[in-house]
Formats: sequence, C-alpha cells, structure tokens
Amino acid sequence: MSIWISEISSWEGIEVGWVNWHLTPETTARIEREVAAAAVGVAVTRAHAYAGALGMNDVTPLEIADTGLISSGQPGPSPMTKARGMAFAADSAPAMEYEPEDIVISATVEARFAAH
Repeated sequence: MSIWISEISSWEGIEVGWVNWHLTPETTARIEREVAAAAVGVAVTRAHAYAGALGMNDVTPLEIADTGLISSGQPGPSPMTKARGMAFAADSAPAMEYEPEDIVISATVEARFAAH
C-alpha cells in the first residue's frame, strides 16, 4: 500500500490524508470472545493455585464478571479495549509509510471462587 499511495499522491488533484485500520465487526466479536474466555481461564488457573496453596483441591466459581461488576454494581473500566492505529501522510514526503499499528483487544475479569 505504501508504494501505491506514494505513487498516486504525487498526481495532481490527489491528496491522501490518513488511513483507518480496523477489524471487521465479525472479527472483532470473535476475538473479543476468545480473549474473554482466555481471561476467565487465567482466573480459574489462579483460583486453583491459591486453593492448592491452602491445601484445598477444588474450586467452584461463584461469580465471574467484567472488572467492576461483581456484587458492587460499580461501573469499572471497559473490559474490552480496542486501540486502533492510523497512519498520517506528510504533505510532501517522497515515500510515505502506511503500516498498520497493532490492534489491541484485551479483557480483564474479576472472579470469586469457593475453595474445597
């Protein structure tokens, strides 16, 4: 894309201001589900480690929710954060770089477990 935009931006009447990089809604939804499931998996793994340190073998999930939503009802930070990169063209740069920045999707969960 960099080569093509560098080429056409020198044409009269063509101006490139920015490029918006994003995921499709379907891809975003799928990745958010995968990341949320992984966050729950980490919580379960940690619960087992804590229970094991106390000499207990089993854990039962009591509550699992997005950060800030367990029992308190207090709003918390957004559980899914999307950072989207944009590349901006310089007015007269001989070769422009249009490389997407990483798109970051993360999830944080809070959980309560009973250890047995």
